[in-house]
Amino acid sequence: MARTSPREAQRDPAALDALIVQRLLGWLAAHRSAWNSQPTSFTVNLSIATLEDERFVQKIAAALNAHGIAADTLGFEIAEALCTQRRAQVERFITQCDKLGAWVVIEDFSFDSQVLPLLRSKAVRLLKIDPKLTSSALKDKFSQALVVAAVQARR
Repeated sequence: MARTSPREAQRDPAALDALIVQRLLGWLAAHRSAWNSQPTSFTVNLSIATLEDERFVQKIAAALNAHGIAADTLGFEIAEALCTQRRAQVERFITQCDKLGAWVVIEDFSFDSQVLPLLRSKAVRLLKIDPKLTSSALKDKFSQALVVAAVQARR
């Protein structure tokens, strides 16, 4: 995690996201032997501000090329709430990631009907199911069915 003060992160979360990716790629380039011997990938959580930056993926592509790192090494985590609140920006971002070869994780996935069409993208590789669903799935048949349906929908 990039070191920054909480005040700086509140002022410009997109800059913090960019700094985190920059530092991650720098570390990956400097320590290839630690991760390059077997398939490895890393994810970075994204803020709303980053999703609104139409050039963010282009900047990532340039950084990946500069460091000689394959795009599929890097994934981006987007909260399901952002997928519904900033639908157009998330769709654009996922499309750009698909073209680049990077991938996306939807976190706190709760089977929201507005988010389901995003699962069609090849860039969406993982779903982090909302802990409320998984914890209640142990006792509740409906929650169990939702978890199974989420897994099946992603396949």
